[in-house]
Amino acid sequence: MSVPVLPTRLADLLCPDLVVEAAGTRRMLERYPDGQGDWRPHPKSRTLTAFGTLDEARLMGNWTLRRGPQVLVTAPRLVLMRRTVVSHLIHRRAQLGTYYRALGVSVPGTFGPSADE
Repeated sequence: MSVPVLPTRLADLLCPDLVVEAAGTRRMLERYPDGQGDWRPHPKSRTLTAFGTLDEARLMGNWTLRRGPQVLVTAPRLVLMRRTVVSHLIHRRAQLGTYYRALGVSVPGTFGPSADE
């Protein structure tokens, strides 16, 4: 049994995942149900529109992660989002799928066919 050779550059490790995740997210967003932007599954939940919009001014501002009074990291939101974008996309896409199912919208497959395809 041979051991796979891993790429040595970080970009070579991450880019294939970004391509796959972006494609899955694109398929999810293509099914956005027009006229349902104010829908939310629960009064404490975000609206469907809130999942697809970002305020540019907020992105440029700093965000601080603290543990009590200790500052763990402070950086522009945009930088921190880029660092976590893959995990964030996966999570949000899955949440969007649950909203779609509740609305009766067909959920596209991500890693193969979904139960709706």
